[in-house]
Amino acid sequence: MPRLVALVLLGLAALRSSLAACPNGCSGHGSCGNDDICTCYKDWMNGDGDGGDCSQRKCPYEIAWVDTPSSATKAHRLAECAGRGICDRETGDCMCFDGYTGKGCRRQACPNDCSGHGTCEFMGELHNDLGDAFKLTGEQPTTNQYSFDSQYLWDYQKSRACLCDPKWTDVDCSRRMCPKGNYALYANAEPSPETQVIYITNVFATDDNTNGQFALTFRSTLNEEFTTYPLSVFNLTADMVEDAINSLPNKVVEEAEAVVSVNGTDNKDLMIQVTYNGAMTTGDQYALECRQNYCGAGCQPRLANAIGQNNGTVTCTVINDYAEANAVNTECSGRGRCDYESGICECFEGYTDEYCSTQTALI
Repeated sequence: MPRLVALVLLGLAALRSSLAACPNGCSGHGSCGNDDICTCYKDWMNGDGDGGDCSQRKCPYEIAWVDTPSSATKAHRLAECAGRGICDRETGDCMCFDGYTGKGCRRQACPNDCSGHGTCEFMGELHNDLGDAFKLTGEQPTTNQYSFDSQYLWDYQKSRACLCDPKWTDVDCSRRMCPKGNYALYANAEPSPETQVIYITNVFATDDNTNGQFALTFRSTLNEEFTTYPLSVFNLTADMVEDAINSLPNKVVEEAEAVVSVNGTDNKDLMIQVTYNGAMTTGDQYALECRQNYCGAGCQPRLANAIGQNNGTVTCTVINDYAEANAVNTECSGRGRCDYESGICECFEGYTDEYCSTQTALI
């Protein structure tokens, strides 16, 4: 019996010795190897080197914002907290530096959360169709905002910026925009408006009088965007086009004039000229956008018989600056001061109206 007790005690001592071989028994987060070194389980670590007791957590690894390239075309490898935060080893959460957020500090934060007047968008989601020209979004020029070569835009799902609501601006969308108009003394020549052309090809190439609907989207220089009710190419008149455009909300377009004509070989094409004569649409305007694809129940506007349903034979394009404007479209018409809190122009003496474009006296 004494011999049996001695053997048991000896075994227990050996067991305690083996458990003590790895620090803290690897803290329950790793396995102890024959070399008495812990091999940690996933997301647990020994600190910055070998050894240790697997008591510290790893933080998420994301594409590094900045690092040293490993070759001429390789950079931005995975880094803990993306190199823009400090890892809390107790919780395994990144404490991101100012301006960075998300799992592993993977994305940028937007300034002041866009002040409640915009949305924080990834680079890959931002509009790049504003203005008369397109932006370069990759190795080759393209007007498609989702077409790019990822090695040239590695941060398209990381970098973010504010996309402001209509009539709000600045990097954090904190400032109101004021109405814009033409500077009354812009040039010695008589001011002239911009004309754009909507050109619809092959729309009369067949006897199909069913699929003829389209609509036009107008974006103001205050970033308001409205779409007309559906128009039909069949029996379309200038009055119909003018009514659709001039009836857009908020007086974004006033006094627009249209000219409708049949063009092309065998009169297969339709040409619509739109001239912006109103005081709110002086100077260079964004190009109209032609809505030509099917848009059924629940859509606004509903295009149940759209011209785009003609097996791809019909195209609708917009020619911008068909006739360029000899005028400008500038804040308070350059003859007033914008109150960025209220978005109201405070006109200088001798000028009046909503955008200070009307001269009331010679001073």
